[in-house]
Amino acid sequence: MALSGQGALLGGFIHSSNWDAQAFENLLQAASQYQLDIDLHIDEELNSSAQGMRWLARYLQKSPFKGQITCSHSCALSLQDDAQQILDVLAQQRVTLIALPLTNLLLQDAVQGRTPRLRGLTLIKEAQARGIPLLLGADNVQDAFCPLGSYDPLDTLFSGLLSLQLGAAFDEASALICQRSALHAGAVQFSNDLVVFPDADITSWPLRQRQRYRLKNGVCYALKAGEQTDGA
Repeated sequence: MALSGQGALLGGFIHSSNWDAQAFENLLQAASQYQLDIDLHIDEELNSSAQGMRWLARYLQKSPFKGQITCSHSCALSLQDDAQQILDVLAQQRVTLIALPLTNLLLQDAVQGRTPRLRGLTLIKEAQARGIPLLLGADNVQDAFCPLGSYDPLDTLFSGLLSLQLGAAFDEASALICQRSALHAGAVQFSNDLVVFPDADITSWPLRQRQRYRLKNGVCYALKAGEQTDGA
């Protein structure tokens, strides 16, 4: 994997249904040995006994990891009594949390014939208070897990604003969809890339703001909603 080129990383699915502490330790040790970052699909469940984030925090206290660790989902934190202590540890490490509001709102606490009681979202505000790098993302889009949604970052932001009861969309919560530094352990070189919303205002953005333009290297391009922008 390390020989496959720049940006190579190791990933893992961490869940109570297949919990194996030794396998998790092997993953971290291999990533450290070969200087690879780690991308974890972790604790996507409403189970207070989930071990993924707990175990990761304890491990990092003993064996700090020099690379970047990305933890997506982490729903179990919302039910765990020791979640604050877990976040305290992660705040001292190179760990980024990614919340996936559409997927988790649909799948967590899903019982046939019953209205869901729990949101199933990770602890964004508590992580923010500790300075932990955060992002909002879209995991399952129009697939077997989530038949709805889009890859448009503004759709993701809007769903996060409501479900997580975030503050001002512009220019506080908007950082949750555009912080490149949250995905990189070292310094990040930013290009002169800008997305402009000509009809937006501070009270309605990002709702119904479909028209947008991309300014790159002095050239302006019209974009359709959800169109890819090469990481912009």
